[in-house]
Parts: sequence; C-alpha cells; structure tokens
Amino acid sequence: EVEQAAYGAAVAELIRSDAAADIHLLLLDAPSLTTPDWRLDPDTAASLIEERNEALFAAIDQFARNGGGSLIVNTLPAPAAPAAGFLDRSHSTGAARIVARINARLAEAASRHAGIVLVDADASLAAIPPIVREDPKLWYYGRVAYSARASRALAKGFALAQRALRAAPCKVLALDLDNTLWGGIVGEDGAGALECGDD
Repeated sequence: EVEQAAYGAAVAELIRSDAAADIHLLLLDAPSLTTPDWRLDPDTAASLIEERNEALFAAIDQFARNGGGSLIVNTLPAPAAPAAGFLDRSHSTGAARIVARINARLAEAASRHAGIVLVDADASLAAIPPIVREDPKLWYYGRVAYSARASRALAKGFALAQRALRAAPCKVLALDLDNTLWGGIVGEDGAGALECGDD
C-alpha cells in the first residue's frame, strides 16, 4: 500500500510521520531548495534559502527521533548550470555552494541516524547528461523537477536502496584464494613466499 503526501508537505509529513509505515521516501530537488528570490538582495535571499533548508533538516531530525522507521532520501544532483557564474561555489546564493552544503548536511544526518538511507543522485543519474535531467516545461507546468528519464533513474536508485534495507545479510563469505589469486598456499608457505604477478 502506497500513500503520497500532498505537494509541498514534506516537512509536515516528516514531523508527523506514521511509525506503522515500513519505509518513507523523500525526493528532494534543487529548484525547491536552492533557487533564490532574485528580487531580494543576495544576503536576504541566501538567508531565506538557509531558513527553508533548516526547516527541512529539523524535520528530518524530528522524524529520526520519533522512530518513524526508515527514511530513504536522495542527495541533490550537481547543478547543470551555475546560478552565480564563476562565483557559484563561493557566492551565498550559488547553486553549487548550496547543493554542496545540503548534501553535507544529509550525509551528517545519515551518519547520526541509522534509519536514514541516502541515495546518491549523481550516481543514479550518471548515465544522463546534466542538461537533460531537468525539463523546464514540466517545472513550469506542475513543479516537476526532473525529466521523465531522470525520474526513472532516481526511482531505480530508491528501489535499490529499499531492496538493500530488506535483504538478509550474508552470514559467511568464504573464498579460497590460494593458487587462484596468488601462487602458493598462505597457510603453509607463509605470506612472504607467495608468488604474485604484476596484475
């Protein structure tokens, strides 16, 4: 049984998470979290972005403290185009700078809370050129941040993460590398007497 939250309700849903649910999925997108209001001065715009993102991270922490189950969330993909030109990594409203900060905070949250699993968006989208990961028409029609192709790739990443959560762990993995990976028997000849090729 799958339920979908209302548009823009991610923070509220995380705070009042249903502990009975097996897994929660949170799909993050850069336009929602990094786009500054260009009508404002850069410091004010950066402050509003930071405020919006702090609310998200507070909700993620609240979710983890509530014991709401597993949360699978994606990192943000690297921006296809700079928002602040050559200063994109250092300017307060630079997309690259904001994405890097958000991804670092996500990694920090995942390291603190065992129930948070990260899907690396750049790894999931590696086969798709950055310029076609977004579809501006879809964004303006319905705030759909990813192209159909990118959405499928991210969905696969989420599915693999979910499968890993449900997979039974390996108990024992026994490999016999003697006379296979190296020449000789390590238990009889000792490590110094093994024959190894250049490969």
